[in-house]
Amino acid sequence: MIRLLLILFNLQVRFLMKVHSFVRNKATEADPALKFSNFLYFLFAPTLIYRDHYPRTKTTNWKFVARCFLQCLSVLFIFTVVIMNSYPTPEQWCQKFTPNDILLIVMEKLPYGILVVTGIFFLIFHSVQNLFAEILRFGDRLFYQDWWNAYSFSIWLSKWNKIVQDWLYYYVYRDFREFVCDNGALAKLVVFVVSFGVHEWIMYSWIGGFFPVMFVIFMGVVFPLTFCEFPKWTIFNILVWFCGVFFINLGLLLCAFEHYALLNAPLENPALWELVCPRFITCDCVLR
Repeated sequence: MIRLLLILFNLQVRFLMKVHSFVRNKATEADPALKFSNFLYFLFAPTLIYRDHYPRTKTTNWKFVARCFLQCLSVLFIFTVVIMNSYPTPEQWCQKFTPNDILLIVMEKLPYGILVVTGIFFLIFHSVQNLFAEILRFGDRLFYQDWWNAYSFSIWLSKWNKIVQDWLYYYVYRDFREFVCDNGALAKLVVFVVSFGVHEWIMYSWIGGFFPVMFVIFMGVVFPLTFCEFPKWTIFNILVWFCGVFFINLGLLLCAFEHYALLNAPLENPALWELVCPRFITCDCVLR
């Protein structure tokens, strides 16, 4: 049920972003004539930027389609094995923890976090996007760039997901600077707020409650670091890798704590402060 909700929320967000792109593009055209076939193609194409025409390949390579599909199944199988054998069971989530225990769990699961992060990237941004692109003969395959070579957080975030990055640039960053305020730093802040606000909306479908841990981590730590320019040294590339995986792993594990706390100790007639305060702390899963 949780997996189904996550899929539905992701599809909902994707559809809303596509509709905004379509309306934004057609509203500024002198001749907003629309062929329904173009709009229908756009709904399934691996892009969030609407165009009447896209570069197309001549044929569909069905062997490549089959390979991408097998890659998706392989990654999902690996995820199942890793999560079932390396992460705590639902019963273990509700035992008593100290803050040191939580930090120890995060550090112990860091190698698995690397596998999860790279697996999510490979599944969503490589296999799935190339699968749909090949079936639809979509020619523009720049879904990501070499984020693994990034030596700063700004480069890592801009290269990790080019599909969403392009949408944020065209319809949030550029529009904000053109129509609201021509300030690059402020526009960048708005991009982060919109991006991670949507991430929290999706996470809400998994957790079942308000728990903006990813928003706090990325707005409080990662966002200030995007203004820092580091030398192109290997040590900074390793640091970006470690911090990125650590923060994502920390966020996912804390979300799991909150999810099982709400599941095993649900609130009855909660006050406003109880809705905002993390449940895994107030239900005494964490020893003070």
